[in-house]
Order: sequence, then structure tokens, then C-alpha cells
Amino acid sequence: MNLNIDVHLNMERGMYERLVERAQELGMPLSAVVRDAVAQYFQNLPVPPDRSYAGSIPDDPIWEMPTLSATFGELLTPAHRRAQAEEGGDA
Repeated sequence: MNLNIDVHLNMERGMYERLVERAQELGMPLSAVVRDAVAQYFQNLPVPPDRSYAGSIPDDPIWEMPTLSATFGELLTPAHRRAQAEEGGDA
């Protein structure tokens, strides 16, 4: 049984471009590349020793998210673009 989740992702331009390039290389839709990336994330996610533990898992790669801009460029969400436009910067 397939379940659908509709998600809106804001990501750094470099990360988006990497996903688009990967989709083109594989001849797959972008949605399939994102789905495979999510599946890989869950496959590689460290399992806590105690499954009843409700806290964060320090080895979870999700904690790398705040530093991705160093690799992929600044995250530009619609809110960031509006703020830049109000400040007179490029949007």
C-alpha cells in the first residue's frame, strides 16, 4: 500500500541544483530522486538502543541541516526573499 505525503521543501540553491542534475543523470523525475533520498536517509538513520527513548539521536544526520548552507549556499525561502527586497537587496 502506497501512502502519499505532500511536502513543500525550501532548500539551498546548490542542493536543488544537485537534485535536478541527479534526476537528469538518472533519467528520473525529480520526485523520484527526492523519494530515494528520503528512503536512503531512513535506511542510514541510527537506531536508538532503547526504542522507547523519546529524545534526539545525536548521530542523526538531520542535525547537519543547519550547516548545509556552507556547502550548498544560502537558503532562500519566500520570507527571506521578501526581507531582502525590503532591504533593497537582490531577491
